[in-house]
Amino acid sequence: MKKKWHKILIYLYGILELIRLPNRKINKYSLPWHKFTQREQTLLNIFSNLNQEINTFLNVGFHDWQDSRNQWWVKFCKANKINWNIIEIFLPNVKRAISAGCPKDQIIHADFLDTEAYNNYDCILHWHGP
Repeated sequence: MKKKWHKILIYLYGILELIRLPNRKINKYSLPWHKFTQREQTLLNIFSNLNQEINTFLNVGFHDWQDSRNQWWVKFCKANKINWNIIEIFLPNVKRAISAGCPKDQIIHADFLDTEAYNNYDCILHWHGP
C-alpha cells in the first residue's frame, strides 16, 4: 500500500511540474518551482550568499532518478545554466539512473576519492544522510 501512495505522489508531483509555475530569484540565481524541504533550503541559503558564480556542479552519490523530487538540484542547475554531473560508486545505482532517464554523459561511475576520475568543479555537493 505504501508503494502505491508513493507512486501516486510522484505522479501528482509530475503534474505540478508540468504547470510550469514561474521561477523566483535568490540573489542572482533563478529558482525553478519545487517544494523545497528545510534541508534543501539550507543549500539555497548558501547559494544566495555566494559572491562567485557557479558554472560547474558535482553531486556525490545519487539514487532514485525516477522520483523527480530528488532532482531539485538538477532543476536548479538547468535553470541557471550550470553544467552538472553525478559521481556514483555503486554501479547498480548508475545503471538504474540511466535506465530511468538520467543522461548517460552526466553520471560518472567512480569513487569520489579517486580525483583522477573527474574534473574540477566550482561546487561539490556531498548530500548524504537523513
